[in-house]
Amino acid sequence: MKMMSATNNDIFTPTSHHDVGNNTPSSPSPGKISITTTTIELLTVDITAITFGYLNWKDILQARVTCKKFKESSLLTLVPLSDTIRHGRILPEFCVHSTRACGASLDAMTRALPNLQQICFYNADNAEDVSNNDLCITSNEVDVIARFRKLQSLILSHIRLEDGNNIHHPTLFGCPHLRKLRLSNVEGLELDLEELSSSDGCLLPLLEDLYCDNLEHLRGDIKSLASFKDTLKNITMKACPKIHGDFMVLADFPNLETIFMRNLPLVGGDARHITDGNFPILRRLSLPTSVYGFGSLGCIADAPEVMNVLYHRLIKRNGTQVDFTRFRYLSQDSPDHYDIDIFSLLVPPFRIEFVEAGRSRRRFGWRWNNGQNHGSCETIWFENREPENMDADEEEKYIRDLEFIRQDVVSYRGFCIPPTNEEYQRMSTHW
Repeated sequence: MKMMSATNNDIFTPTSHHDVGNNTPSSPSPGKISITTTTIELLTVDITAITFGYLNWKDILQARVTCKKFKESSLLTLVPLSDTIRHGRILPEFCVHSTRACGASLDAMTRALPNLQQICFYNADNAEDVSNNDLCITSNEVDVIARFRKLQSLILSHIRLEDGNNIHHPTLFGCPHLRKLRLSNVEGLELDLEELSSSDGCLLPLLEDLYCDNLEHLRGDIKSLASFKDTLKNITMKACPKIHGDFMVLADFPNLETIFMRNLPLVGGDARHITDGNFPILRRLSLPTSVYGFGSLGCIADAPEVMNVLYHRLIKRNGTQVDFTRFRYLSQDSPDHYDIDIFSLLVPPFRIEFVEAGRSRRRFGWRWNNGQNHGSCETIWFENREPENMDADEEEKYIRDLEFIRQDVVSYRGFCIPPTNEEYQRMSTHW
């Protein structure tokens, strides 16, 4: 901690024309600024602790060895949340990378900075192979983590839990101030979502950000997240095959801004069930293909309703970024589906894609296509009228986008939906 050099441990600050030491007015010389001398002894432990709250944890550790008062202040300091870039990732400043340093570092920090607000366990060396990970957390370390009662952010990434079945999860996740919980590639973690709630209520009453990735033994119904209904803002779940339930149980979460779910085969629901009052402030939505409307469709007639619900009740209302990177497609079990003609190799347009034209005043629509160049059907626009009050640049961009969209309509020009099997067979003979 760098301090201004001064005699007798003085800190010089501009003040009124009073001497703090004797409380008597002083008469400044004309044209000069009066300063007073405030000794460190006059700063209370509480004020020093607040001041330390603007430093990172390393600077606070250095400062606490300066004097007894600084040591006492460090015990009261709320260590600020701060991130840094390590191994190409944004990680918290206090990050444990090896088992060798794990126990000693944590135990020392509970005595030196008990009000630490974020902890990260991340082993970049074995991030690709968790089974060979040498960063292991034991039940003893879990007990140590629980001592940080002001903890707001806990990240466990690419690590092993030793004897995970015997770890008491209410101890591990029982930090009452925790707002961010990130679990990624944690070997040995045996956890049910219901365990994040106790008989006395929610273990994490302030949780805002829940991130679960590649957790083979994470299980439970997503309706268990109702314990965090009033606080949750972001939910990310990827590659957690034992998670199940209907995504619509999240529809009335008032503060939910992000739902990102991938590779959750047991999570279902129907996008057509979204109503005007659901997901009131949702900004991003990505759902697994097992949700109807985000994967295969049972018939061609369902497509307009699915697309209109996503547009009018999310995109238009909230500006929600709905994940259209993966194609919606007609199920092979659908009565509307038919096979490709092996002689013409004309691919049927059984995929759905989202289209847009313009910049700030955009026009949105959707269409069927076959995933190949010039294999799109005509665009079905959500709004019949074109954007109004466009300036010259916006209009030029809009016209250019429209032309690009139209150029892809060749094979199925004149078709707004896929042709019937009979129509397709006639087309194939002339292809």
